[in-house]
Amino acid sequence: MARRKKKGRRKVKRKKVKKRALKKSKRTKRKPRVLITGASGRVGTALVKRLMKEGYRVRALVRDTYSADQLPSGIEIAFGDITDLEGLRGCCEKVEVVYHLAALIDYQAGWPRLYEVNSKGTVNVVTEAARAKVKRLVYASSIGVYGKGKQGRALKESDALEPSDDYGRSKLDGEIAVWHSNLPFIALRFGLVYGPGFDEAYMPLLKMLEKRRMPYVGHGQNIMPFVHVNDVVEALVIAGSKNKEALNHAYNIVGERVTQKQAFNLACRYLGVGRPLVHASPAVLKSAVKMLNVVDRVMGRKPKLVPEYIEALEVNRDFDTEKARKVLGWKPKVEIKEGIQEMVEYYKSKTKG
Repeated sequence: MARRKKKGRRKVKRKKVKKRALKKSKRTKRKPRVLITGASGRVGTALVKRLMKEGYRVRALVRDTYSADQLPSGIEIAFGDITDLEGLRGCCEKVEVVYHLAALIDYQAGWPRLYEVNSKGTVNVVTEAARAKVKRLVYASSIGVYGKGKQGRALKESDALEPSDDYGRSKLDGEIAVWHSNLPFIALRFGLVYGPGFDEAYMPLLKMLEKRRMPYVGHGQNIMPFVHVNDVVEALVIAGSKNKEALNHAYNIVGERVTQKQAFNLACRYLGVGRPLVHASPAVLKSAVKMLNVVDRVMGRKPKLVPEYIEALEVNRDFDTEKARKVLGWKPKVEIKEGIQEMVEYYKSKTKG
């Protein structure tokens, strides 16, 4: 009888140890609370869904109730505008990671507005994040910080930052604000983001290709730095959780290398139309677009195509992503064929009813 009692006590002891180990494992799996600025935007919406699916406690910074209503249930809402520092007060409380995605991407907006949102707005977000002592800030930057004049080789993160337009300058201002803060950070320099929901620029371009009114811009052999929105979200998630060795660096986030001609030909294949028949001078196309812009403004419409889009199609922009692959463990997963086919299917769903 004595032996049976002793054996029973050992069983109880093992059971208690197992319970304690289970509780400990649950604590270690608890995801941190994150704040996302620009959460109702195209990238922000995709990031919100991904993080909530993975169990993160997500807080979204939005300007109004309309934006809040577009977000999924279960998300925390903080109202504020990044251009108003006082209005941001408290938005980063009990937050471990801030994803700063909010930005103005509008080549027609002019420097004062771009500065207010992208430059000053980032300073405000950084200031509030530092006050709340967040553990990490992930900044959505852009390849625009390099400028568009460099050709002949793939640019690395160590290359000179010489933005050639106001948007690029405003994003570089944001990087400088992040670099000069005392916050641990990661800056992700995204290429030309595309995917379902990215209607601006891509929808007019696909329409012109479908109507066979779009020529190749210049020789067509220039590299286009596309990156699919899913690969952007993957990079953001990694940047928010990667080990400390990855911190305080910038990374190029660009997809599979593809030329303008290859991209146009793929789009035409999935549209079911012939390839462009001619090559047109970028200068001529820019002049034509400027004339169309004048008509749009007279009619009270926002231009669908702007000269900067033609420039983006014309310039060779090649980027080295080896640093992101080695340090972050990130690499693009969406092949350009798959991504362009998806965009064409999205275009058809939007235009064919």
